[in-house]
Amino acid sequence: MKTNNYNYKIFTIATTLLLCGCGSYNNNVNNSKQIMVSIEPLKGLVDIITCNDFIINSIVPLGEGPETYSPTPSTIAKIEESEFVFLTGLLEFERELIGDNKQNNRNLHNISSGNALISSEHAHHHAEESHSHHHGTDPHIWLSVRELQTVVNNITDVIMAAYPDSTKYAERGAALIDKLKECDAAMTDAFADSGAQAFAIYHPALSYYARDYGLEQIAIEDEGKEPNLARLKSSIDHAKSLNINKILYQREYPVSVVENFATELGATPEMFDPLSSDIVAELCRITTLLTGIEVVAPDLNNKNLSE
Repeated sequence: MKTNNYNYKIFTIATTLLLCGCGSYNNNVNNSKQIMVSIEPLKGLVDIITCNDFIINSIVPLGEGPETYSPTPSTIAKIEESEFVFLTGLLEFERELIGDNKQNNRNLHNISSGNALISSEHAHHHAEESHSHHHGTDPHIWLSVRELQTVVNNITDVIMAAYPDSTKYAERGAALIDKLKECDAAMTDAFADSGAQAFAIYHPALSYYARDYGLEQIAIEDEGKEPNLARLKSSIDHAKSLNINKILYQREYPVSVVENFATELGATPEMFDPLSSDIVAELCRITTLLTGIEVVAPDLNNKNLSE
């Protein structure tokens, strides 16, 4: 791997052990109360901010895609019983929940307020089919450490409004934003040092990430469908001209869907998980794959994130 002694940044993470670092904070005051989040990556953020004071569950089960998910009656019952429900407000099932719970909207919170959203007509021209988005908006705000800073701020504001005396939540939220900024700086340096300007991907889920670092996202998928031969050849020729040697694909797609493209391109298929509960670490791993410069997520396994 390439390294740069003066720009190279190494961070460490152990988010699966994160709650251990919050142990001295936890007074078991609220841990009988439940918070629901729409997708698994939000669960990790709320875990960090609340320090295990709440039971936190994701609406979309592990292994299911949020674009096609529909809540069961038992899940809806849990949503209605929750203290807070954090939604991006950009996915179809979230909009349906908001519409179906007009009498209980007090606990539903849109955490994308203030995000710089990408509309389908301004995103990469191979963006996802608009039926699963909010008015043609790319919903993947959690795949950008810059947009995550707004998300964290929104979550923290909601929790602090309900628990104004629990200053630890505000402290954790602010410290988490600082760590996301450090991570963003490390990614920016990695792309600057590597000279990488584009990446290939099967399904274009990384439009926000691409925008953050001035990258071109070359997608195989064409409006949610397999590309025709002419378009596939055009994408391969373009990717070759940019010396791209890896192609990303989401874990829900079998590697077979990208193997032919990868062979023609002379590239290696690389799986990534856009719904990882440790989404910051996953974004750093993607950056390492694309730049050849190791970027590991900041250490969140500490009650004092400012250390």
